[in-house]
Amino acid sequence: GLDGAPENEYGEMLRDGVVLERYAEEIFHNLRRIRIDGDPAALFRSYDQVLFENGQGLRLDAEFRESLPHVTASRTGLVNAVRLLDDCGLRLDEAVDVTRTYLTKHGAGPLKNECPEFPAERNIVDRTNVPNPWQGALRYAKWEDPEDLSLHIECEGLTAETDEKTHTLIIRGG
Repeated sequence: GLDGAPENEYGEMLRDGVVLERYAEEIFHNLRRIRIDGDPAALFRSYDQVLFENGQGLRLDAEFRESLPHVTASRTGLVNAVRLLDDCGLRLDEAVDVTRTYLTKHGAGPLKNECPEFPAERNIVDRTNVPNPWQGALRYAKWEDPEDLSLHIECEGLTAETDEKTHTLIIRGG
C-alpha cells in the first residue's frame, strides 16, 4: 500500500495491493521493450544540434532552496543533460531556454507574482492539468523578470547573459 494516500476512491486504488502489483508488472513488461544500442557519444556527434527537453519547472528543482520544501525529487534544469554529455566526453556549448510568459504551479508553496486566475483573454484550455485531490487546482503567475530566470540557471553552475537587443537569454555551459 501507499502511506499518506488520500481517503477517497483514488486513495483506495493506491492502497490496493492487486492494483500495485499489476502496475509493477506492467512497468516490468514495458521496460523489456526498451533497448539502447550503440555509442551515445557517436549518436550525439551525428547531429549538428541536439535538443533536450525537460519535465517540471526550474523552480521545482530539488536543489532550488528558494522553493523548499515544495520541490520535486529530480533535477529540472540542464544538470542532467550536462552530465550525460560529460559522460560521453562532450560538452554543452550553448543552450537556449524557452519559457512561457507566465508560470504555472500545482500544489502548495510560494508562487511569486501569483494571479487569482489565468487571464481569460489568453483563451488557453489545459486538459492535462485538471484539479485533483493531491495538488489542487493549477495556479498561475506573471513571469516579469528575466533576471529571475537567470538566477535558476546560475544555480546549476552555468552562466547566463541577456541579449538586450533581442531579449534572449543565452546560457553557456562550463
